[in-house]
Amino acid sequence: MTDLQRMDARLEMLIQAELIAGWLQGDHGLSEEKAANWNRLLSVLSKTALCFTEMEDDMLRSRTLISELRAEARSDAETIGALKREVKLLHAENDRLKENLGDALELLNTNHINQKQLWRT
Repeated sequence: MTDLQRMDARLEMLIQAELIAGWLQGDHGLSEEKAANWNRLLSVLSKTALCFTEMEDDMLRSRTLISELRAEARSDAETIGALKREVKLLHAENDRLKENLGDALELLNTNHINQKQLWRT
């Protein structure tokens, strides 16, 4: 059932319920049994229309929740992507630092500089 069909069915039930309620207010010489049957029909129509309304409200809440969860998932995905890029940059920087430190140690060894005294300062 589409949204439009549900709304149409609910409105039709409400209109019928209003018509029956208005008709029952008049004196039509109905027997007690017939009046009780009409009142039961009115009750069923009203309750069914209320169920349709509650169902539509639940569906709207569900759609809203799903939309919020999708937005949160997109945000989380963007955060994860940014973190992955940052980790990649940190790995590249770490590799450069290791390479530069290796070059610095090689220069120290080539020039016979005492590394122990250098590290103490």
